[in-house]
Amino acid sequence: MSKRAHLYYIDGLRVLGTIAVFVYHLNDQLITLNENYGVPLSPAAILPTKAFGIGLGQAAVALFFVISGFVLMYTTSDSRLDVSRYAKRRILDIFPFFYSAYIVAFFIVALAGIRLIQGPLSAWKLIFTIFGLDGYLSCYPSPFSPNWYLVGEWYLGCLILLYCFFPFIHKLQRESKLGAFLTVVGVPAIILFVTSMGATYIDYTGYFVPGLSCFAAGSFIALKLGEKKPDAKFAAVSLLALIACSFLGSYFGKLLMPIVGIGCFGLFGWFFSKLFNKEVTALSFASRISFPFYLMHHVAIYVVTLLAMPSVVSLRSEAFVFVCALSLSFAWGAVVLWIGSWLKSFAKKRMG
Repeated sequence: MSKRAHLYYIDGLRVLGTIAVFVYHLNDQLITLNENYGVPLSPAAILPTKAFGIGLGQAAVALFFVISGFVLMYTTSDSRLDVSRYAKRRILDIFPFFYSAYIVAFFIVALAGIRLIQGPLSAWKLIFTIFGLDGYLSCYPSPFSPNWYLVGEWYLGCLILLYCFFPFIHKLQRESKLGAFLTVVGVPAIILFVTSMGATYIDYTGYFVPGLSCFAAGSFIALKLGEKKPDAKFAAVSLLALIACSFLGSYFGKLLMPIVGIGCFGLFGWFFSKLFNKEVTALSFASRISFPFYLMHHVAIYVVTLLAMPSVVSLRSEAFVFVCALSLSFAWGAVVLWIGSWLKSFAKKRMG
């Protein structure tokens, strides 16, 4: 597998998506707790909760799915994918950091006296956590939930499932245009039809189908762009698509996620490609810490809002909460990055 040039605009997209997810979840927590305390605040506590016709969080994860598919196809440049090597790299990229975040978060919530794990729980359900699927399966009814979910949300489990699909996407997209069409549109459409008939066990959260389209679209974009950057034409079409989604959101909702994800990739990818033509140390570090930051941001938000909320609401100091939660997410993310990097290096040596 040949070494390819680092695309700095991808770093910018990762940071953008991470900040958007953080803002969305902080908004959601502030709005919920403000309502509980009976203090009327703006529905957008920090920033608007909508983006391009769908939720800000939905737009962010759509972008992340596109980025994930893009990066996987971009880095597996060989025509034939070495599945064993691919699986090993995915395991090393995810689980050392996930396990580190889980342990760090467990001690933080215990010390803060906040109960995020709902019990009593059966020990066998730890198998969901071991495979990183606890957050995703917590959206399902018994026997999958409640479980030992603490960090990662539904997104991590959904992404792991999409990683399992990638070898098939890789093969289909490289072999034919029909294969590319089927992965981006055809297969998700079939799953959507089946779920609409009542088979909710396939996509209980409602995000796997649009996530699969985003993911496959990202890998297809990588095939077309390669080391080239998004150009002005791609950005212009993306802008028009995002404007259209802004008007259609009330009709189609999360089904617009693939269009929004692709649109954000094209528009902001073009912008960041103009902004970052070479390595920027701060941006590179922010990109590296984005996954640990994501894993820890919910815990930081809960700790800050649940412990400080009464006084915060009375003072109407949402901006202060934003700074505190952001700082804690970054600090705890840095700890997870350090521990996870060590575990990854250790596991890599043992796995050969």
